Amino acid sequence: MENNIKIHLPVEVEYIIDTLYSKGYDCYAVGGCVRDSLMGKNPQDWDLTTNAPPQKTKEIFSDMETVDIGIQHGTVGIVINKKVYETTTFRSESGYEDMRHPDKVEFVSDLKEDLKRRDFTINAMAYNRKDGLVDFFHGQCDLQYKTIRCVGNSRERFSEDALRILRCLRFSSTLGFSIEPETAAGMRENAAGLKKISAERISSEFFKLICGKDAKYVLRRYKDIFLVILPEIKPLINTKIKYRDYKGEIKERTLWQYCATALGYVQSYQEKNHEYALRGAILFHCLGSPVVEINKLTDCGFETLCAAVAERIFERLRCSNSVSDIAVCLIKNRSLEVPESKPAVKKLLNKLGYEKTFLLFDFWKCIYRGINVYEIKKRYLAALSASELLYEVVRNGECYRVRDLNINGKDLISSGVTDGKKIGDILNSLLNKVIEEEIPNEKGILIETAQEYILNN
Repeated sequence: MENNIKIHLPVEVEYIIDTLYSKGYDCYAVGGCVRDSLMGKNPQDWDLTTNAPPQKTKEIFSDMETVDIGIQHGTVGIVINKKVYETTTFRSESGYEDMRHPDKVEFVSDLKEDLKRRDFTINAMAYNRKDGLVDFFHGQCDLQYKTIRCVGNSRERFSEDALRILRCLRFSSTLGFSIEPETAAGMRENAAGLKKISAERISSEFFKLICGKDAKYVLRRYKDIFLVILPEIKPLINTKIKYRDYKGEIKERTLWQYCATALGYVQSYQEKNHEYALRGAILFHCLGSPVVEINKLTDCGFETLCAAVAERIFERLRCSNSVSDIAVCLIKNRSLEVPESKPAVKKLLNKLGYEKTFLLFDFWKCIYRGINVYEIKKRYLAALSASELLYEVVRNGECYRVRDLNINGKDLISSGVTDGKKIGDILNSLLNKVIEEEIPNEKGILIETAQEYILNN
């Protein structure tokens, strides 16, 4: 125990710990919240562990709202200020027939017994003000050296719960930590167990992983593990491509390395579904493509096939329709010419909508930048310029949709046009003229132009 370590605990956490202590029970903040606090981060969730049996925890907090989150495994949720604090009884686990859930859970009185069942040393630390930091497995040292290490025997930890393999890779990606050799060996030895894990759990870990700052390194280094959950990527791993770098030298890498490199250029998004779709599209946009010449990857004409393979992956991973729809759209439009004028940008906006157009431009910037050859570099710069035009159109509120026109169907009906199809044809014609900057988006001029259209048609 290290009493010189001080962690700021929320008042709600302090209250739960102090209340249990007043009744004769130990209680600690535990796991990810302790890890994040030691890293100087603000934990989103605070989990606690106690030697109080779950029913006793409920009894002690009977004057408050509690939730039976997993009471058979000792977890009671204590609700304070509308936030749930999961409080779990010290326990040991044994028998993992399905490589995910323990067959037997026993409540214990020893904190060390509870901590040693956890996955990684950096997640096996506990803290309260009385005892300070409790770190039986040197998690603080591994934090200092940015290392992910299993608690105890790595092969046992991963054979107990194969999802820990993806959790390990996710931590490596998001935290930028290395995986120590024995832990890496244990992952590879038990990778086949990932086939027993539900698609929803695989998906949750995988998409968090590919959003990590070191995702490109993790994807390259542990490609054999990803092959277990994504057998479709085998051609990307096996296909070597030659390319000419900036110095004119011929070099070689795999399609998987290229896709992982391109993924590394994505910026973080506030809307996570958009980020998942963009990153998924970048990672899978070469699936199904037989092209091996890097400078032709963006002109191969196999977008429909690539998109179909990617769509099957999204469906198998139980992704939301929104994520799948956006990603497939980006892949299908991969080889479109990058718009170089404001009218061209507006036409693309009209076709795809703002969100997909914005993401398509970012998609282009990443895949072109990932290739690193001169001709493609020009396309990357063109995509940058197109993005600036897009921002300008949106910032200025410029017209690129029928609903942006300063004229509508009612105005045309007032002019004597009653046929619905003709009204649509007129509005689309006006929109095209406004986009092409042939006429301004002013009501008087739009009405005059509409009348001319009526006379000539």
